[in-house]
Amino acid sequence: MRIGIDCRLAGRQHAGIGRYTAELVRYLVNNQAGFKPKSPHTFVLTVASKAQAQELFLKPPNFVEWAIAPVRHYSLKEQLVMPRVFARQKLDLLHVPHFNLPLLYRGKVIVTIHDLLWHHQIGGRATTLPVWQYWLKYGFYRLIVARTVARARSIIVPSRQVAGEVKRYYPPTEGKIKVIPEGVSIVTKNQKSPRTKPPHDYLLYVGSLYPHKNIKLVLQALQLNPKLKLVIVTARSAFSKDIQEQIGQLKIKTQVKFYFHLPDRKLAYLYSHAVALIQPSLSEGFGLTGLEAMACSTPVLASNIPIFREVYDQAAIFFDPYHPKSLLDAIKSLPTKRQSLVKQGLTRSTQFSWKKMAAQIFKLYQAAS
Repeated sequence: MRIGIDCRLAGRQHAGIGRYTAELVRYLVNNQAGFKPKSPHTFVLTVASKAQAQELFLKPPNFVEWAIAPVRHYSLKEQLVMPRVFARQKLDLLHVPHFNLPLLYRGKVIVTIHDLLWHHQIGGRATTLPVWQYWLKYGFYRLIVARTVARARSIIVPSRQVAGEVKRYYPPTEGKIKVIPEGVSIVTKNQKSPRTKPPHDYLLYVGSLYPHKNIKLVLQALQLNPKLKLVIVTARSAFSKDIQEQIGQLKIKTQVKFYFHLPDRKLAYLYSHAVALIQPSLSEGFGLTGLEAMACSTPVLASNIPIFREVYDQAAIFFDPYHPKSLLDAIKSLPTKRQSLVKQGLTRSTQFSWKKMAAQIFKLYQAAS
């Protein structure tokens, strides 16, 4: 069986989806024998460049084939070129680990839908594009998602929350949805400090800076308490200028430090030395950075939204994401709750495994053969 995986979004530069795709592929390839395939499989991995291929595997086994396709995701070129790229691979099954399945591809497909954020985060404030361009792209996005979930043999989602959203928007898909949680793989040993050291006793935020991430709430809390320090780690520059402007307007520049595109060893250092990780988001599909923090023995403060309740259970302190005072109260409660939070967090993080996720996805591949 020839199984294709679109890996053009694999790697640290593509944030959570990049982590998901890279870990999936590595565990699928490295553990194929352990997953007991019905027959030998060949994995055909489509990447954007040779450098990306090397980031995934320095020495790939002989049942891995590469296809180089320097085609940007969400582009018109993706729609026109990628169907031919995939067709040339003569695949028995294609896994697209995102919603961006080319409309003209006719082969057998499994997809992963990480969230339907842009279905309800709508309007000019949710983009850096000109308004006319945003609405054109948004209409095309809705068309592609609808076509993707209709065409897919199985739809993988990382949580029950996302499963509910997909069912609500696309009721006919209910029987195809498979909830398969993500895993945790942050390096907790051999950590390395960033070149410029973080401030003392800092709070940590890790993720993109889109408006729904609700960083503004954390900045408002810093303004209310000038003693607080915040470290922001992001792999994307989108909206960073807006956040820095907000920091200037609130006059808290000395309280905030940025790091961009950190490798895992340096990120693990920041996790391990933080007072707590803050997850202020108003909408998510999973909550991977919170689990990574827990694996590094770092307490998590999370907004009181259903997805974080589902993923973190009792291993986090939850706050109202619309009121900075609620966040400040959560921070004040840390000293008395830290020990139990660290213990519960370590236990919770061990319940999520990339290997387990890959094994479940592999079963879907076999069922589709």
